[in-house]
Parts: sequence; C-alpha cells; structure tokens
Amino acid sequence: MISFGTSLKAALRSPLLPFWLVIALLPLGRSSELGTFLCLLGVILLFARQPQALQEHQGARLLLWLLAAYVGAALISAFGSIVPGKSWGTVVALLRYVPLGLYACFAIRRDSKLQALYVAVALVLALWTADAWLQMLTGWSLGGHAEAERISGIFGATNLKLGPALAVLSPFALWAARRHWGLPGLLFAFALMLGPVLLAGSRAAWLCYALVALAFAWREARSPLRFAGLCVIGAVLLALAGGIAWKTSGRFQQRMDRTLLVLHGTDQSIDTALTGRLDIWHASVEMIAAHPILGVGVRGFRYAYPHYAPANDHFLTVESCGVGEGACHPHQLVLEILTETGTIGLLLWLAGLVLARRAWRSVDAAARARTFPVTVALAVMMFPLNTHLAFYSAWWGLLFGWLLGLWCAALYVDPGSEHAATNARSLMSREPLSVVVITFNNAGTLDACLREVAWADEIVVLDSGSTDDTVAIAQRYGARVAVHPFDSFGLQKQRAYDLAAHDWILNLDADETLSPGSREVIEQALMAPRHAGFRLPRRERLFWTVQHRWGRRNGLLRLFDRRRGGMNDVEVHAAVEVRGPVKTLYRADFINNGDVDIATRMEKINRYTTAMVAHKLRKQQRFTGLRMVLYPPMFFLRQYIGKRYFLNGWAGFIASVTGAFYAFLKYAKLHEARREMKQRKHSRNP
Repeated sequence: MISFGTSLKAALRSPLLPFWLVIALLPLGRSSELGTFLCLLGVILLFARQPQALQEHQGARLLLWLLAAYVGAALISAFGSIVPGKSWGTVVALLRYVPLGLYACFAIRRDSKLQALYVAVALVLALWTADAWLQMLTGWSLGGHAEAERISGIFGATNLKLGPALAVLSPFALWAARRHWGLPGLLFAFALMLGPVLLAGSRAAWLCYALVALAFAWREARSPLRFAGLCVIGAVLLALAGGIAWKTSGRFQQRMDRTLLVLHGTDQSIDTALTGRLDIWHASVEMIAAHPILGVGVRGFRYAYPHYAPANDHFLTVESCGVGEGACHPHQLVLEILTETGTIGLLLWLAGLVLARRAWRSVDAAARARTFPVTVALAVMMFPLNTHLAFYSAWWGLLFGWLLGLWCAALYVDPGSEHAATNARSLMSREPLSVVVITFNNAGTLDACLREVAWADEIVVLDSGSTDDTVAIAQRYGARVAVHPFDSFGLQKQRAYDLAAHDWILNLDADETLSPGSREVIEQALMAPRHAGFRLPRRERLFWTVQHRWGRRNGLLRLFDRRRGGMNDVEVHAAVEVRGPVKTLYRADFINNGDVDIATRMEKINRYTTAMVAHKLRKQQRFTGLRMVLYPPMFFLRQYIGKRYFLNGWAGFIASVTGAFYAFLKYAKLHEARREMKQRKHSRNP
C-alpha cells in the first residue's frame, strides 16, 4: 500500500499541485483562485499541444455537459435579471470552472494520481483539524482568536466556514485513514474531526457530517443488520460527544440552547432556532411566485429581497448584506435555484443530476468504488433537506466546481497500470491464486469478469468450443486457455481446476464479476489461511437491475484449497465441497449477471430443469404431487420476502414468479419423465 510520504511527494511533484492548491488555499479567500489560474494555463498548454484531447476523455466531455446545466441556468436567468450587471458578471466568473475541471480530468489519468490527491487533501484537513483543536484548547489558532459563539480555526473569526468545509471534505480524510490504517484509523479520524465540526457551530455542517458517517457506516457494514448496529453505536457515541461538548463548551451550549427553541413550537421560537431562516424562506416563496420562469437573476436575491420582505424584517434593519440590500442568499439549494434562475434553472439542474446518475451507473463497480469519497462529498453538499451556502457564490461555488471536476476525472481514471505493482506486493504475503472460469460463447460478459480478477497470479479458462470472441478475450487478459467438449458442469469445472497451477482456486462463472473491495478481502484471507475454503456472497442481476444491497445474499463456496476438496457430481448447480472449516467473507461479494432479460431466464429455466430431471432419475428420486403443488408458492415467498426481492420492485416480483415456475417445472418434468418410463416399461411387458 502506498505510504503517506510517498503519496504526498507524488502529489507535490506532479501536475496535481495547481488543482490541490484550490483546497489548500480555501481559508485564504480569493487566494485559492491562484490554483484556478494555474489550471487555466495548464489547459491552454494542453490544447495547444493536443487540439483533439477533448475527444479522447469521456470524463472531460461529461464535465462539459454538467457545467452546461449549472452555468446554463445562470446564463438564461441573466436575460431577465433585476441586476443585469451582477448576473452577467457572475456568468462570466462561472466559466473559470471549465478549465479547472478539465485540468483535473487530464492531470488525473491513473489511479495512483487520484489516491495521491486524496491523501494530499486529507493532509490539508489534518492541518485544519489540528489548528481547530488548538483554538478549542487555547482560544487561538493560525486564523487568530475565536468568535464568541463558535470556533473558526484557520479560516478566521470573520469567516465562519470551517464547519461546512470540514464536513463536506471529510470523506477524503476518512478514506485515506481507512486505506492506510484500517478501521481503527477510520474511527480515529472521524472522532478527531468531530470536535471541530461540533464546535464550529454550523448546524448544516452537523447534518453533513452525520450523512458522511452514515455513508461510511454502510460501506463498512455491507448488510442492513450490521448497518443498523453501527448506526446505534454511532448515535450513542455522538450523543456522548455532544453531551461532553455541551457541558464543557459554552459555545456549543449556546448553539444547542438556540437549536432547542424549535421544540417550543411557536413561529417565533422556530425562526429564532433557525437564525431567521423562516423570514428568508417566506420572502423566497414570494419571489418565486413573482418570477417563476427566469427568477430574479443569478446572484440577484439580495437586491430583490427588500421588495418581498416586510419593512421591519431583521435582514433589512440589522443584518443586511449591504446598503439597500437584504439577506445575502436563500440558505437552501432548491430555493436558491428557483428564486435566482426560475423553473428553467431547476429543470437544467435536474437534467444535470439525471446525466450524472446515468454516467455513474454506466461505469464499472471499480470506478464507482474509487469515486466514493468525492461522490459522498458532493452528495452531502447538495443534500436538499439542509441549509446551504450559496452555490453560485465565488467561494462555495468554487468548492462545488472543484468537486465536480474531480468526480468526472475519478470516474474515468485508468486502473490498469496499477495492477503489476500491486501484484508484486501481494505475491510476497499471500497464497498464490488461480482464477478458473469455464466458457461457451460468453464474449458478452467475459471481459467484465476477467477485468476484475486481472490481479490474480493465474487465470485459467476452459472453453467448450466457442464460436464468438470468447477465446480472444481470454487471451487478451493473459489467460491460459484450453478446450474440452462440455458434458456436465461438475465434470467441466473439475477439469478446469485440474489445469490450474496453484492450489488456491477462485471459481467464477463467465457472467459473474467481483465487486469493488473484494480483492483486498480475498488477499487478506489468503494470508496464512486456516480454512479449507471461503464463501462469497452473491448478488443477482434481476433483468434490468441488480439485487438490492439490503436483499439477502446467498453465500457460495467459491474460494477454496483444491487439496481439500473439489466439485460434486450434481448435474445442475454443481458446487464445491471441501473437507475442513469454511468461513464467509461478507465484504467480498460478487454479482451474477446471468439473467439479463426474461427470455434468457426462461431459456435457462427450461435447460436447467431438463438437466435436473436427468439427475433426479439417476438418483431414483420419487415424484410426489404434493411437492409440485406446495413447493412453488413456498419458493415464491422465500424469494420475494425471504431474500427481499420486493426491494427491487417489478424486477423482484417477476424474478420471484419465474423462480416459482422453475420450482414447479422441475417436478412437472419429473412427473412427465416417470410416466414415459412406465409407459415404455408396460409396452415392453404387456
């Protein structure tokens, strides 16, 4: 694993520095634009040398579409703005996010660069956190003395953005701590940042940090029951931390006392608890009603506010943004979009969200895994049931543009160049592993299957005479390919195991793929293993979707020591049997992509039930009509309720019904086969 020092040196010596400077200089206000300017110069030089570069990077093209939605909403609103100069100036300023994001896409082309940037950002957050703790203990920090009601850390007493910035960017620190020091490092980093987030006094930051905690808890738990347990433990610890802060910090106590006024239930108490937000939101609703299509113009909220708020409004008489102005912004993302850019702006934002979601779903699981920190950061930043800073402001907008550019870059980095180095490190500490796959005309799925196991010491593919590109795909991944006619699943897989050079076997079907993070768990299990085999949880593809993460996953024995076991002789659903203890690796699951549509599932049901009948006849299993009547509805309930297929909507319902039909059909065919056998017997002995 890459050390902190190595990662930091890689970041400082690489072209990542201009992009990283944006975050490093955030507490210094406009100074962070130095990084933006350097990124602009880098993009100009890039396109001067490679005019066609944009066509070669899918992430860069995605970024332009997303920024088109974000900037386009502001651009259209400027035509009807009540302050045209301010709105048009903002539109021009927003264009600087284009080179900023493009620079990220072209500078972060490999996973090592991405991880180095994550570490470099984590170190910035470590500095902010340490400085905040210093201020909590002494009253002073690099930013000077603290404000009376909350700490401000390196940001300074007049710039109360420590809480929101630390909460939104915390996934990078938590990711780096988890990657380098495991679960203890993750928990320590979370606890260390919790104090500054709480005492910074931003209740929006509290909610953001809680959402980050939930995201990481789900990633660690990998099951609903464990997730619920972690949530209970986390809630207890947060309550304990909050209680300690309440008793030891006057600043935190003041914020909590104000927050708890909401329990009084009156409009005045709720408005006080929300620091006057209700007045702002009432004025926002009036503003939307008056300007429903284009809004008042981007950044025009403060200028329009006096026209829609009562004369004695707090944000007109005491806390205005300037002379003749009102509240600076709506303090809520959806209201900001609707008041300043109107319905058209909201539609553009929604279109951008749909496009981003489609892009996220179109990449493989490994890509989604490596984007986890920045995805969580963007998600909590935009979480609609919260209060927000202004997304079209110079500071918060810059952070949003930075995260958006990094997200597009991270989705499409190339992980391939990292395999060889990681392989060399893992070979020194674990049992060598052979991945074994049997194939027949699997060109459509084999590439995804082998891509996720390219790190293994050996890949063995036993083909049954494919006529498509199956063999060519296997050879492209360096697999050792052999050909043998298919007779049964059990015999064919055992032949493939016998071809392997290593004793530890990972058995996958050609339409299955390992999930992100499974490699690390598997390699850990193979370090001086004391078990004969390991079960891997399987998630099913249910036609147009994948089994819900909260669904119950079957654990299948797929990783085993062939010296202690092998395949059984079952015709259909042949499985590995071993002599010795077996353990389930709950965080090393895989996805079965076999049932891509209903027609494929029905064809497989017909084929499998025919083979299953042959097996039952050889075993001389008797037919009972009661099983044919009772077992299918029980099978449906086991799938739909027991495995929680209902979480997948209609796909889960259809899969449960067709599964029940499978249970019915195998007994119906057995009944038919036994009748035919009796008829043949009677015809021979009349």
